[in-house]
Amino acid sequence: MFVLKQAAHAVAAEEARGQYVGDVYLAHPLEPVFMYIEVNSDGYIIQQHGQNPFRATKVGYSIAWSANSRAVSLFRKCTFAALLPFALPKLTLAIMTTDLLSRAMQNLERKGFLDIEVDPELDLVAEIQRLKREKNAIILAHYYQDSEIQDVADFIGDSLGLSQKAAQTDADIIVFAGVHFMAETAKMLSPQKKVLLPDLKAGCSLADSCPPHLFRKFKEKYPDHIVVSYINCSAELKTLTDICCTSTNALAIIESIPKEQPIIFAPDKNLGAYLIKKTGRDMVLWNGSCMVHEIFSHERIVKLKARHPNAKFIAHPECEPHILEMADFIGSTTGLLKFTINDSATEYIVATEPGIIHQMQKASPHKTFIPAPPQNNCACNECPHMKRNTMEKLYLCMQYEQPEITLPDWVIEQGVRSINRMLEISEKAGLGLKRD
Repeated sequence: MFVLKQAAHAVAAEEARGQYVGDVYLAHPLEPVFMYIEVNSDGYIIQQHGQNPFRATKVGYSIAWSANSRAVSLFRKCTFAALLPFALPKLTLAIMTTDLLSRAMQNLERKGFLDIEVDPELDLVAEIQRLKREKNAIILAHYYQDSEIQDVADFIGDSLGLSQKAAQTDADIIVFAGVHFMAETAKMLSPQKKVLLPDLKAGCSLADSCPPHLFRKFKEKYPDHIVVSYINCSAELKTLTDICCTSTNALAIIESIPKEQPIIFAPDKNLGAYLIKKTGRDMVLWNGSCMVHEIFSHERIVKLKARHPNAKFIAHPECEPHILEMADFIGSTTGLLKFTINDSATEYIVATEPGIIHQMQKASPHKTFIPAPPQNNCACNECPHMKRNTMEKLYLCMQYEQPEITLPDWVIEQGVRSINRMLEISEKAGLGLKRD
């Protein structure tokens, strides 16, 4: 028997097939009082709790409570006269089948998300806010998410800020609106909590460029080297890492390591090259990169700068060296945002994933932000993995608490050490709160 917990006015009518579901929750839209209605396996309503006397009545597709007729109407099939002792405003309730959810769960690994249709008239913002309250859930969203997801999140940030928040939250459920390695990091920092990701296929080209089994063999060639890994890597790669870093704290991490200690830096060769240039350290680099930051067009950016001579060009350090050479400012996603807030210029060309521009515009509505063009025919350079998450997937993931991120105990135990070491160094460098 499948339990559906849908508030009034927040439902989608689904054609009923096979077994009908039970323990359906109905709510008066103006009162926080719930009635409980059970639908048996033959498709008949039988009262379970509440004061309304129902006759056993065959269910068709969905139910509407009508204030005018004081009766329950069955959409598409029939109407019956189970009168209510009081009138309720009109509302609809989805009658889902066990087969529907079962099929969605069976296809979860293949599709990456719960493929269940959502009513297009459903107020997703209101429903997501309700689910957060009812489930004591927190939504952590990366800057590269769509703007509507950022606007319902409890915290928006880059990899460092999101890691710190995941380590500190008192929520029972962490919903990560980001990509897979971010949700894995949250699980390692809060293994006792349920961590959800709207779409398991929201991966990362950079993380995928460094398979752990290959990196293990690579690491064996340099037995005296310490491994610093950019946090944009898999949970298993973190088990092979001594210290993690983000673009915000990477410089502080490298400078915290004694100069005589040789370093392997993985997986981003571009960030590694930038750090070599900034610190003068001779590091061994893994040959990985981010698809978003590797396809900015030097030629098109030069032409764009010519059309906007007063615009400052700002770039993320994951960009290629020839792109960074043109930049007026280089920084992490948070660093870029802070720069545009505090800088006196009013126009910027932004070389990173354009999702950050939403926060830039909110913080500085009087300024103009132009996404740097890639080598392809698109006007901007969106991350296809980040954009796999949608409001519908976010709602379904919170409603049914799937897909859930799980990790073997040994991965959590060994991988979290590198993250904790990063957070400790960040605290000492004044870059944020340490883990409690």
